[in-house]
Amino acid sequence: MVARVPVLEVRPCLDRGRFPAKVVPGEPLTVEALVLPDTVDVGAAVVLTAPDGKRRDPVPMRHLGDHVWSATVTADAVGAWTYHVESWQESLRTWAGRVVTDIDHALLQYRAHLRGIGVWILVSPLTYSLFCLSVFLMDRALGVGLSLTDYFVIVPVAAVAQAIPIAPAGWGIGEAAYGALIGKFGAAALPGVADAEQMMRTRGVALSVLHRTHVMIWSLVGGVLLLVDRQRHPSDRNLAFDSDDACEPASKS
Repeated sequence: MVARVPVLEVRPCLDRGRFPAKVVPGEPLTVEALVLPDTVDVGAAVVLTAPDGKRRDPVPMRHLGDHVWSATVTADAVGAWTYHVESWQESLRTWAGRVVTDIDHALLQYRAHLRGIGVWILVSPLTYSLFCLSVFLMDRALGVGLSLTDYFVIVPVAAVAQAIPIAPAGWGIGEAAYGALIGKFGAAALPGVADAEQMMRTRGVALSVLHRTHVMIWSLVGGVLLLVDRQRHPSDRNLAFDSDDACEPASKS
């Protein structure tokens, strides 16, 4: 008989549970699972069991969307630990209380890192300026012809537009935004030129594609360097986690 809040596809899972996930003591381990309720008011948690058989307090899981729930757990000793995911139905009062608790924890997290947040707020205009400057330098390389000041308006608007989850990575959306904005700004700077807006729109699309290609290349380089570094400095793995659910469909309520 299937419970009303079934739990499926518990991860991490290596070869359908034949091998345990391994981390070092104190290293966070992210546990995910599909929780498929027949109502919206549900909850889920990860429960660790230490090598001596003692159960730790449940760690609440967060709903990431598409029925995926996630939580991060940490073991503090070497040995064969196990974990399982528990799920349950919640009342509206319980759900509201959990939301308030999450907000409270988030505020406490912010309060504990006020200095770091303040430094980032002060530094963020610099990173934003560098972003606009990189686009401006590409403008000069392509001969688009807009000023740096123009890009302090165009870049943030285009960035927000391409973040709209319509196309993969905003492809097409960003190009349309850059094309439209650069077309308008460029046409205003070229009075009397026939088809100035269409000409500048084409340059804007080309600029957007060049910028994406630039970011993609450097991202790939960074990914390769990260993989090489991990190969040269492999972490010592001596703490094992086993899932009680062994990667098979399970439900606990």
